[in-house]
Amino acid sequence: MAGHPIGTEITISKGSYSVTVYPTEINDNFTNKLFTFTPAQSKANQSSGSKDSKIVDLLRVLQQIVITGRILTKAVKEDLKSIYTGGGVDGGAVTLTYDGDSYEGLLEKVNFTERPQDGPTTNNTDQARYIVAITFIIGVPF
Repeated sequence: MAGHPIGTEITISKGSYSVTVYPTEINDNFTNKLFTFTPAQSKANQSSGSKDSKIVDLLRVLQQIVITGRILTKAVKEDLKSIYTGGGVDGGAVTLTYDGDSYEGLLEKVNFTERPQDGPTTNNTDQARYIVAITFIIGVPF
């Protein structure tokens, strides 16, 4: 999913809020929490060398979608902050829609970087451009 051009849209929504992000990069990350342990050695068998570590795979897979992209106005930034802080509703998931597929989960992290306009505008407070980095974890909130 990495490297999609601007023009592809991602929609993030919760409650009455919905925002559009124009991605410059999308990373689909999977992490499997493995448990490892190394068996103990006794004095009597130390000369035979160390024992191999044991690995336990409980399939605790975490899927994250990490998005870097653009939002066009301060109003969109404020709506995304509202989604991040609960979307004005009690509980529930955030919905991320991308390439015709919808994912339920939560926003783990949102980072805004303000970029100045290329030229003067008549209303600077509502015309700022932002680069946004979003970490979205797919799953069922409880």
